This record gives sequence, C-alpha cells and structure tokens, in this order.
Amino acid sequence: MSALLDAAARAPDTPGVYFMLGVRTELLYVGKAGHLRRRLKQHAVAKPSPERLAELYERVAEVRWRELPDEAAAVAWETDLITALAPPHNAGPLGVWNHIVLAPGVADRLSFTLRLEPVGGTVYGCFPHLGKGVGSPPGLACSDGYTAFLRLLWAASEDPAQRVPAKLTRSAPVSFEVPVNPDLRRQLHSFLSGTSDRLLANLPIGHREPYLQPGLRRDRDAARGFFAYGPVALRKLRLRHGLPARPMTRETFAALVTADALAAIGEFRPPPRFE
Repeated sequence: MSALLDAAARAPDTPGVYFMLGVRTELLYVGKAGHLRRRLKQHAVAKPSPERLAELYERVAEVRWRELPDEAAAVAWETDLITALAPPHNAGPLGVWNHIVLAPGVADRLSFTLRLEPVGGTVYGCFPHLGKGVGSPPGLACSDGYTAFLRLLWAASEDPAQRVPAKLTRSAPVSFEVPVNPDLRRQLHSFLSGTSDRLLANLPIGHREPYLQPGLRRDRDAARGFFAYGPVALRKLRLRHGLPARPMTRETFAALVTADALAAIGEFRPPPRFE
C-alpha cells in the first residue's frame, strides 16, 4: 500500500485519470476522479475487499496520472482507456465497437445498420461505445442518443404513421430504414463524420402531432450526446494522430488510445489488447 500512500500525498486536487502500474510498469488498473488526491487516498486506506481489489493493491508499485479539465473529460477518457486497453483489474471492457453503415433503400429511404465490420455501404465509425448493453456514461449517451437521432429522422420524414416505430423505443436498434430528404444528405454526412450537428436544427419535425413535440425536443438534446461521444470524439482522435477521414478499425482505435496514454504518462507496458 506504500505506493498508494505516496501517490495520495503527491497527487493534485484536480480532476483526472490515474494509472496503477506493477513492478515492471505493467498496467494493472485505470480509474477516474473528480479529485485525484481524494480518490487515491480512498484507495490507500480502503480495506482490500473483494479479493480482486486485494490482489490489485498488493501488486501496485507506482501510480501515475493525467490532470483533465473536469470530471466529464475524465469519465470519457477513462472509458476509452478501459475499452481500448482492458486493464486486468478493471471490471471488463466497456465497448461494443459498432460501425454505422448506410445503404440506399426504395425511393428516398436509407437503411441504418450497426455492424462490427466496416462493410456493406457507406461506413462511419468505428464507434466503440455504441450498442446494446453498454453501461458507461459515454456508452449510454452515445447509444440512447443514436436512437433519439433515428427518431428525429423518422419524425422529419413523411411516414404517415402517428406512433413512433417500435424499433425506436429501444436503445441502439441494429437496423432501421427511414426516408431521408436528398437535400439533407450532405448535412447527414457532416453529422455522422463529426464535423457539424446543424442537421439536428434543420430536421423538419413541426408537422408531427403536438403530443410528440416535447419528446422530440428532448431527442434533439440526446442526439447531441451521440454526436459528442460518437462522431466528434472519433474525429478528434483521428485528427490528433493525423489520420485521413475513413472508417477506423477496432485495432486502430486501441492503438491510438494507447499512444495517447503513453504520451500522457510516459512508458508503461499495456496489456495484450485482444484475445
């Protein structure tokens, strides 16, 4: 526990992400904190239970950290790190690694499909926090926001149905087909590429029934969560590393996040990324 006590004494009282390392600088655990000093002190004085934590505390030889502007930024980066690196003492990988694949349907309809592989049409992603079963804050914002975005596309269409389709009452449907005005296709591309969310303000939803309008306004806010944690986050990662605009693989995402961690805290030994 001496490494944790030492870290708690030296850590700043700011938000950030911390890395617990073993004697060979192997990565053991990643955590986030609104107050790094306070959180590390909690680790240092905690009773090591359950067994997983007891083993972790015994192995910690060094703690490093990166300060961040606020706790939201810490949560986002911690989630990326756990998803990309799968540290052995974290609860488990948080990602589902979906691409959004667009394909033309009949008339002006577009098919939106979530696929693990970037095949089958015009591909955006990969989005590591988009899909069913994710419980992290970025994952919930991304997955629920994606469904809200599809509801807005449905509401903006001329579909005569007066009720929201059943598929759009569940988070991150695997597939959905909806008419999309050709005049909005460029804005749709910008939205899914992470360059502009202007589409959300321009979707014509005023013709829908009054009882739907409050929910659709909430959907606009939720869709901005998908935009921020999905397309924008991926675009920032790509630009930070000088990569061209194209679909990203799971392996590339993990390699870029690892490179960011190495740049932030210095050399360490990442776990094997994937089985």
